[in-house]
Amino acid sequence: GEWKEHVRQTHHDVELMLETYHAKLQDYYFASMIMRKQITATLELLEIALDKQRNKLIRLNLQLTISTISVGFAGWIGAMFGMNLTSGLESHPTMFYGVFGGSLV
Repeated sequence: GEWKEHVRQTHHDVELMLETYHAKLQDYYFASMIMRKQITATLELLEIALDKQRNKLIRLNLQLTISTISVGFAGWIGAMFGMNLTSGLESHPTMFYGVFGGSLV
């Protein structure tokens, strides 16, 4: 009698403990899944922010390249007219201003 009651009570206690552990494990599992989704969302936001910064750098690089080409082209025009070659345009009264203005554009 008493031994069977002790075994039954111990069995019941172990069963309650296992059910409690199972419930806690489920809670931990669901909490970890929520954290995983939050981490994934944060990573996606970081990737978007990095893409934005990369696009800004690409745009700046393009602007600098266009500026460099423009300055180089203006210098090239000046170099062409700065040669000691006679073309007939060097005696034109407004040619200098036209070439200078055109090179600024």
